[in-house]
Amino acid sequence: LAVETIIDRSGGLSDWSRGVATSVAAVSDDPEVGPPAGRDGPLGTILRDGLASAGWSMAPSGRADQHVVVLAATPRGWKGHGRLSEPATARIREEMTAGSKALLVLLGHDRWLEELDVPGICAWSTESVMERAAARWIDEHAGGSGRGTLS
Repeated sequence: LAVETIIDRSGGLSDWSRGVATSVAAVSDDPEVGPPAGRDGPLGTILRDGLASAGWSMAPSGRADQHVVVLAATPRGWKGHGRLSEPATARIREEMTAGSKALLVLLGHDRWLEELDVPGICAWSTESVMERAAARWIDEHAGGSGRGTLS
């Protein structure tokens, strides 16, 4: 069910493949806020582990042709602004150029995906289930063979 809620603004992943070195980076618009209760690991690790368990070739950032950036950006009244912070936006722009192909996985509201104007998907929240759903979505939509093995 969580996979079905994902909004696709990626432009397609037909040129992505499990066999190509893939890295995952995490960016938080709320660095001073800890992870929500019930998270199974630090931001980005759930997605990375999901792709690795599906047979993706994982590599460190800078050594990968495919780069996934996981962005946690949840609404918080105390932020004092209705946009992504400048530091988070700058980091995303930097991370999105780390590989020849890049995909943003937004754990937040899809308006920020539109504002950034980068290829990505919206998985809505920072809960572990949504990060797992994003890994499954990527695996199912990549162009390489043997897709959709994550459960």
